[in-house]
This record gives sequence, structure tokens and C-alpha cells, in this order.
Amino acid sequence: MNTKLTQLLGLSAGLAALALGAVACGGGGHNNLIVDPPPGTATAHSSSGANPTGKALVDALANSGFPGVHLSVSHSSGSTSVVNGPELSDQQLSAGVLSEVNVDLGGTDSKNSVAYDVFSTDAQASAWFGSFSLGMYNIYRIHGTSSATIDGKPAKCEQFADVSGGRNAGGTQCFARVGSVVVYGESIIFDTQSGRPADAQAMLKAGIDNLATVEGSN
Repeated sequence: MNTKLTQLLGLSAGLAALALGAVACGGGGHNNLIVDPPPGTATAHSSSGANPTGKALVDALANSGFPGVHLSVSHSSGSTSVVNGPELSDQQLSAGVLSEVNVDLGGTDSKNSVAYDVFSTDAQASAWFGSFSLGMYNIYRIHGTSSATIDGKPAKCEQFADVSGGRNAGGTQCFARVGSVVVYGESIIFDTQSGRPADAQAMLKAGIDNLATVEGSN
């Protein structure tokens, strides 16, 4: 909740704090820049009233805005971007991810974010939820896992260290599957072991609720 600026290893620790905002939440462990969606490309629902799926759901999530969420650290209201095609990791592409929508909630000396990996089918999303771990990317070291029920959905949480270089950053990422989407909430804080696990769960819940609103379930 699913991971992009580690080419810039020559940055100073101070700039690395800024660069952390572009490290992906969600299922991507790649090191590419986030690509912003073209403005005004989406409507949340089709004229038939059917729930959006696939690319239409990506567009709806990218243009829906994001509700407020209470966290234990300071954060922003959120800025949204989309990762497509070659910007996705090889693992995501092989699993069938169409796009990853990232909501960056910022933070002071921290990185708080929500992400959505959107698939074509529920089966693809279910397979990814069952197999995914940040440990599949060598820039993360997993040192704890747990299970939870978030907003009525089975969820997994991983505590990790970003070992890509520079200043120590610890985090927790929690994720759950909702239909053809895997939703992630991630808390990364410099000089901690695991970020704020409760914040990761809160962001996952907010992400699930927002998805339901976009899909017309709320």
C-alpha cells in the first residue's frame, strides 16, 4: 500500500529526506520517477451508472481527491500521481497490474502514503495479495510481519528497513485486497525501526473507504 528515486544515491542526507517522498508506497519496488496523470482525463462513473473498472477506475482514483485521515505525525492533504507501463516494476507487470495510483500524504521527516494497484480481474489481485512482499525487492529488509482485519478486509502488514542507502528509514506497510484492487497504507519515518504501524493501518482504512466511495459502494 504498494517503491523510486534510488538512482540519486549521490544526494546528501538532507536531500534524501526530500527524495523519500518519491519512494513508492504500494507493490512497486522499482526506482523510476512517478508519472503524473494528464489533467481532466477521468470521470468517477460511467453514464450507465456502472462501477468503474480497469483504466476507468485508475482515472477515477487519480481524480477523486482523498479524504482526511488522522495520523500521529504531521502530514499534508495528499497529492496523487499514477505509475503506468514501464514505470511499474517487472513483478507488477508480470502479475497484471494495469497502473498504480499513489497518494502522497507527505510528512515532516517522514513519508505517509496510500497506494492502489489496479488489476483487470479479481483473480489477478487475489494472486498478488497472496504472494506480495516488499522483500521481493532488494532495497527493503523485512524484520516483522503480522495480520489484521482492516475495515472488514483481511490485511497483511510488514515492518521493514529501506536499505537503499543514505539515512536510516524504517517503515510499516499494510495492504488488503478489495475486488480487483490491492490497497496499501505506508508509514516511513527516518531514524525509526518501523515507522508508525497504527498510522499505516489508518491509511489503509482510509484508502479502502475512498475506493468504496469512488466505486459507488458508499
